[in-house]
Amino acid sequence: MADKPDYWQLVKVPALITLGVTFLRLAGEFMDLPAFLASKEAGGPGAIIGIVWLAPIFGVYFAQKLASYPGSLWKNLFKTLGLYALAARIPVIIIMGWRFSGNGALTTMRFHPHRHFHLTHR
Repeated sequence: MADKPDYWQLVKVPALITLGVTFLRLAGEFMDLPAFLASKEAGGPGAIIGIVWLAPIFGVYFAQKLASYPGSLWKNLFKTLGLYALAARIPVIIIMGWRFSGNGALTTMRFHPHRHFHLTHR
């Protein structure tokens, strides 16, 4: 076992899962799913599809993985959570910024049941 954790290895999969849930939620918003499935509020509280549910899951996951390493668990956890925050949120900030900027194609994307996504012009 290594003396210190490979932080990037530890956060890579959780960050990709977070990004996937964010895309799924965004698609749910475009499909006008009910709020209990994909809430349009920040973090999606109370919705089934939302990143708010990932915090306790990944918190336990990180703590279990880091508990076997020597040194301070809190120091390792702080570094891991910091890297996870960057790895998971920066892509989402870029996507959402593009989506709400008025210049990105996502602002005018619409979903029609039984058909594919298509772009409309404002």
